[in-house]
Amino acid sequence: MSSWLKSIGAILLMLVITATLTFYQPWAEYSPADMNRTFLADERVEHFRNMDKLYPSQLIRKAEQTHQWPNQSKPLEFTYEFDGKTIALSDNLERTNTTGLIVIKDGVIIHEQYRLGETKDSLHTSWSVAKSFVSTMVGMAIDDGLIASVDDQVQKYIPELTGKAYGQATIKDVLQMSSGVDFYESYGAAGSNTALAFSDVQKITYASWLFGQNINKLVGAYGKKEEPGTRWEYRSSDTQILGWLVEKVMQKPFAKIVEQRLWQPLGMGSDANWLSDLSDERSAVTFCCLNATLRDFAQLGELYRLGGAWNGQQLLSREWIIEATTPDSSHVQPENVRGYRGYQYQWWVPKDYDREYFASGIWSQHIWVDEKRGVVIARTAVDPNFTANMNENVEMLRAISSYVAK
Repeated sequence: MSSWLKSIGAILLMLVITATLTFYQPWAEYSPADMNRTFLADERVEHFRNMDKLYPSQLIRKAEQTHQWPNQSKPLEFTYEFDGKTIALSDNLERTNTTGLIVIKDGVIIHEQYRLGETKDSLHTSWSVAKSFVSTMVGMAIDDGLIASVDDQVQKYIPELTGKAYGQATIKDVLQMSSGVDFYESYGAAGSNTALAFSDVQKITYASWLFGQNINKLVGAYGKKEEPGTRWEYRSSDTQILGWLVEKVMQKPFAKIVEQRLWQPLGMGSDANWLSDLSDERSAVTFCCLNATLRDFAQLGELYRLGGAWNGQQLLSREWIIEATTPDSSHVQPENVRGYRGYQYQWWVPKDYDREYFASGIWSQHIWVDEKRGVVIARTAVDPNFTANMNENVEMLRAISSYVAK
């Protein structure tokens, strides 16, 4: 009996040692234990602007000749109305742990501020703001003729998905987060360590960063839940498929595509990086994880405001911009999405939209574009109550746009 217990004890000890080594991986460049600290309350502000120190990433090089923004920045002090209350902008910025806010009117910076240790050179993480960059790359691939139509099935361009749920969905289904794939995404309690309920997002990131599995293959294996193109449901997996699609048709790593098609021609002012998985392929995690300066985030919004033209060069067709930011099906209108906001091709639109649209990420990251008023706004934050504050943030961004356009 004693020898049996000793054997069991030895086995358990080995399991504990193996699990500990797997979690801490002292031999590895990136430690799962360090990654697990990303969202800790007293550390996340610092982590959000140093993500490439915790996770593997792909470099995006800045332009040789960078865009020089005309700058007339001055304080922005005003109030807005929301839910029957009058709220000062400064109150929102404080409550949401805003780290950076930039307001651009007709190509001129009219307000810029940084908080909580952030500077204009900080590479703040985007979270799902990155999804709008991915959509932009899809648009460029269509402009190039590399993708014939958004009505094509995904499997036409990603043969590995032939016969699978994602392969049988159209590119438009995936752009509209209406793929019908059985991928569950939810967000947990405000202020929690991860702010994610244990959902498929966590499963694929753990598998990618803890066990080195390829994130594209993980996402591509998900099965069908319902008919594609019939119902909107937020799935970060849809964007991952779009990133894979872009890599397939452009035949380059995703970060290199972004560097060549956006960072260089737009004259982005700083190097950026895009997080990747830990597989041998080091595939980009395209549903999130672009890390860039606030000004460079805003520059994507400015490209859209200008109809895709930059310094006399048409980088993105005006037709794509209109198509990508105008909900064209009933199931992606605001009343059938989140009430206060609707969806199209990885861009959100506010209720009663009028050529207004925005990129949005958890923890209150935003790029807002108001074409008619000539306003672009970018904001980075570390907001533990991002879900509860979302509707107010939309109204706040809209109010800033209206205020500075007077």
